[in-house]
Amino acid sequence: MLVADEDNHRIRVLSADLQQVSTVAGDGEEGHQDGAAAQARFNCPTGLALLPDGRVLVTDQYNHRIRQIIIATGVVTTLAGSGSYAFADGMGNAASFGNPCGVAVSTDGNVVIVADTGNNRLRQIVVATGAVTTLAGTGANTHEDSTRGHSASFDYPYRVVVSLDGTTVFVGDEHRIRQVVQAQAA
Repeated sequence: MLVADEDNHRIRVLSADLQQVSTVAGDGEEGHQDGAAAQARFNCPTGLALLPDGRVLVTDQYNHRIRQIIIATGVVTTLAGSGSYAFADGMGNAASFGNPCGVAVSTDGNVVIVADTGNNRLRQIVVATGAVTTLAGTGANTHEDSTRGHSASFDYPYRVVVSLDGTTVFVGDEHRIRQVVQAQAA
């Protein structure tokens, strides 16, 4: 079981018998550093998700980035995010997040869904290209439903989960569970 150890700035693993805890990545110091797992630095890692290829995705909340750990090599890199608390769609490091917290992966493994908490939006990252776009949310700090995702608003979305059939994203949104139903290709 993987655990985002927020206050210790590490990603940990708990053994199947629940008796041992070891560090997967992070040196325990608050900061930002890509590289070997033991030297990597996080600043309040919050959410975790697993890609089909075995990479672990981490929402690095106060670094405003989405990080990835390549388990086979033990290397930590940045998938997306400029490191500035801002909002911008774009490619990889050209995109900006504001305290991202939750992360989930689409059922086909091609898209990452991020609860961009500080920006009150749901964002998506295309795994193959690193392209970051807004899935839903105006950025206004309110609760407004809409049949068009960009017209809806959230109040600090914190966690996201993709349904088993891949058609719906469930969002923990400040005392509410919301859903974004995604259009299916014909």
